[in-house]
Amino acid sequence: MSAHFDQHRINLVDADSIHAAVDALRDGEPTSVVLLIQRREIEANNVGTTIDRLMALSDSSRNCRRLGNSVNLLFGGYDFDAREVFEIPAIRAYMQRVAAEWNHWFHYLNAEADDVALLLRMLTPVRRRTSYGNEVLAEIVDVAHFQRTMKHLFHGLNVLHAQYGIAESQTIARTDVIMAAVRRMFGE
Repeated sequence: MSAHFDQHRINLVDADSIHAAVDALRDGEPTSVVLLIQRREIEANNVGTTIDRLMALSDSSRNCRRLGNSVNLLFGGYDFDAREVFEIPAIRAYMQRVAAEWNHWFHYLNAEADDVALLLRMLTPVRRRTSYGNEVLAEIVDVAHFQRTMKHLFHGLNVLHAQYGIAESQTIARTDVIMAAVRRMFGE
């Protein structure tokens, strides 16, 4: 397989073609990276392919700088499951294993969409609180676990930014964006 791309969208289907996809982007062009994780990967507990794809995002300064705030999570094969993605135990367990190996999510996830909240709901014990329109709110079940998860993910953001010399002001700005997404997650 390879990464299929057009002017604005990269479907991250393997680790080998991400560099060519980034090369094809024009400077300043808005980009969306779709990380599609199929049900068969989840049920086989095959985290290696997902981790390889994510490592390709973070293996160069160019990819890091170009693809920040662009990743959208998509889970294939669950279209007829009435539960929210974060309520499916197999997906939760899979994403917890992936996040234990690759913690740069806060740099890459699209914070304007629901991807930050979705990841946090999968990584921490939460329960559905209420639903307003299309927005599903969550209640933290284990505050200490949530705090450890946030610390782990912010550590990944800070390490990545330090590794590639991203200015502290940009790290602070990204932290503010992430915290705004977290507040939205709880209906604030």
